[in-house]
Amino acid sequence: MLWQRAQRFIVVLPAILAIATGCSDQPPQATPESVATPESFAPREITVLVGAGEKTAAINAFFPRRLTIRAGDTVNWKMNTEGDPHSVIFTDQLPEDDVIPLPGTGGGAILFGGSGPQASILNPKILYPTNPNGELPEVWRGSGYITSGIMFPKLQAPPSIPLIDRFSLKFDRPGIYPYVCGMHDFHKGTIVVEPATTINVPEQTEIDEVVRQEIEPLKIITDSLHVIQSSDRVLDEEFGPGDTTIYVVAAGMGPPEAELTEFFPEHLTVNKGDSVVWVSSRWHSIVFNPNRPFPDMYTPELDESGKVQMIINPVVTQPVRAGKPFRGEGLYSSGLMGYGQRPGGIGYSLTFEVEGTFRYLCPVHPGMAGTIKVVSGGT
Repeated sequence: MLWQRAQRFIVVLPAILAIATGCSDQPPQATPESVATPESFAPREITVLVGAGEKTAAINAFFPRRLTIRAGDTVNWKMNTEGDPHSVIFTDQLPEDDVIPLPGTGGGAILFGGSGPQASILNPKILYPTNPNGELPEVWRGSGYITSGIMFPKLQAPPSIPLIDRFSLKFDRPGIYPYVCGMHDFHKGTIVVEPATTINVPEQTEIDEVVRQEIEPLKIITDSLHVIQSSDRVLDEEFGPGDTTIYVVAAGMGPPEAELTEFFPEHLTVNKGDSVVWVSSRWHSIVFNPNRPFPDMYTPELDESGKVQMIINPVVTQPVRAGKPFRGEGLYSSGLMGYGQRPGGIGYSLTFEVEGTFRYLCPVHPGMAGTIKVVSGGT
């Protein structure tokens, strides 16, 4: 079936790319080249990169994924991507949902089922840093909850939320400390803290080389996806009812750590009466709103205490005019698509009944846009 073939293509292609580019499950390790002397045991500041990739290339990982330091060192996480938002969370508690119901509305989470659109917000416990002033770094000793707050790329940052692009944390006790990104549950890292007088601990230059080696194969994947995307080929097409054609377009492509957040293809010409099916394995939404502004993903509002809360726009996350043909006016939305019981499922179909050129986008990723040009049959 059409749906099954399209899904298999999206799942299998990144695996083929990963094999072709020599990706390995074993991250490179920094190998110290020099033996530390007692004078070099002073506390250091070490940089970890949060993500990588430019524009629509979303490389989602911490670099390095595993870092070894000495007790007394401070780690500085630096936002390093124009793709997805991220955060740094250390906790020994149950993980927090990034989206929660709007306080006082009852109801379950908007993104994972329910009987209809329900008001929801970005979880303030993830949105805001635990140390908003940031004058001195917090200290992590293995218990409690500490977060950077959400690090938005500059082009995606809501205007009412302070832009966070750095986060610092000090470690003064030996141990192994895992951490996670509050926006991507697959995006994890580990800090290994050795005693303060440990000799064989990598320096920043050695760590930077590990980072380069970790990013390189993921960048090869996104570069390869750029080549595929520029070919303007659809994933699949087959005969529809009558003399129409059904075209399959991918909304994003690539493994979770190296996705290209673009449409495959970006521009598509179809005949009047043809249908387009968008398929997605990750969080994307297809929205048309001819001759009107596109809806934003978030709407800032003040809560009872006067603090800004980011309300999730239900017309982005919930289907609008599901199953209706496209007639060139009004808002159409797939709702949030992707695996994991999203309201929009993993596919969205529209049949185009009017001629014209229609722009659409994914409000979850504002740089992700495409056009459908509808012409009369035989043109």
